[in-house]
Amino acid sequence: MGSLSGWLAMAIAQPGVLPAALVVGTLLLVVLLPALRRIVFGAAPRHEPRPLLTPWEREALASLRTAIPPDWHVCPQVRVADFLAITGGSDQARSAAHRRIRQRSVDFLVIDAESRPRLVIELDDSSHRQPNRRRRDAENDAAYREAGLPVRHIQPGRRPDWLSMIAAVVTSADTGR
Repeated sequence: MGSLSGWLAMAIAQPGVLPAALVVGTLLLVVLLPALRRIVFGAAPRHEPRPLLTPWEREALASLRTAIPPDWHVCPQVRVADFLAITGGSDQARSAAHRRIRQRSVDFLVIDAESRPRLVIELDDSSHRQPNRRRRDAENDAAYREAGLPVRHIQPGRRPDWLSMIAAVVTSADTGR
């Protein structure tokens, strides 16, 4: 019995060898499988926290907070689908409209004391000059206008007059416009 299969058959025939082989084989699988997985698929991805806002966004948020009424709030990085409802039209048209906005977000959403959206603020960095981004911004702006929600685009390096901007929105909210 010089062959491997003959040796294996003889070893298995010995009492206690099969259970021991199964235990050793299982341990090898438990130990080697994660290493083999890392070799084949690479290291597992990790999840780590990162800042939600850029330095420019943090600065704008701090300034904006001083300009709003005490019972209003500024919400950063809000998904458009969370504050715009898609209504009317066919099911297919509503689904298509929802697909267009579901992954989009605004830099800041100003809400009143009843959590009603009152103003969208976009900080337009250089990425907003790209043709596809300009088209997307135009689609978003049209949706905000249709909902009666003003939007302000702020360019880098500009110091907006937050007080005047918010005062106009508060006045419009007070008059029911």
